[in-house]
Amino acid sequence: MWLGDIAVLDDKTKNILKPFNVESDHLLIDSDFYRAQLRCVFSKPIAEKQILLNKEIFIKNIKKKYNIDIYHLAEECVMHEKKIKHPVIFSEQNISEVINAYDKVLIEGFDVEQMRKLYEKLYCEQKRDCNYKKWQSIKLLEAILQMLSCKVLSMDVRMIMSPLYILHDYRIFFDHLLSLKKMDDIKRHIVETLGVSSFDEQEEIYSEEIRRLGILFDCFAILSK
Repeated sequence: MWLGDIAVLDDKTKNILKPFNVESDHLLIDSDFYRAQLRCVFSKPIAEKQILLNKEIFIKNIKKKYNIDIYHLAEECVMHEKKIKHPVIFSEQNISEVINAYDKVLIEGFDVEQMRKLYEKLYCEQKRDCNYKKWQSIKLLEAILQMLSCKVLSMDVRMIMSPLYILHDYRIFFDHLLSLKKMDDIKRHIVETLGVSSFDEQEEIYSEEIRRLGILFDCFAILSK
């Protein structure tokens, strides 16, 4: 029976039918569609895309503030970003494609030479690490975040940076020919760092990694303003 039919019934008939009513499985008022279209409350952005957006914001902030462009191979990064989407099935094959693309965009997608220039702007000569000219993307990003967050009390930069180290290990696990011992070491490192139950729980690992990457690039976007 349609709602329009019920609307024209008298109260006595409605009361007779009421015991036969069943809860609808189409709860529109508890849907993203209802909230967006009727209440003008928009759903949360897709986590995978928000990470990429915050990377762009970080790069633009650095360019504006320090006149240093730390973007590397921008067009190629855009190509790989198209591969980044929330997996429907959490198989190693599906996850590996996203992880591989993220590794290229979030690690290789930064210009190391330009980041060294940024490091030199942020740190006076006396405070620079003697090995900083040998550092690559992740280590430079960590040092940059350390300086950007210097006024934030009790911020554990090493912990916040951990998803980038895990991302790189995750990509190596999927893409490289490794000894069984090396594979076990990487599995253990990923499980212990992310605090998940088992390496077999790929959905749990993926979700926690994305959550932490989201926090990391939130920090980069906000602290670089």
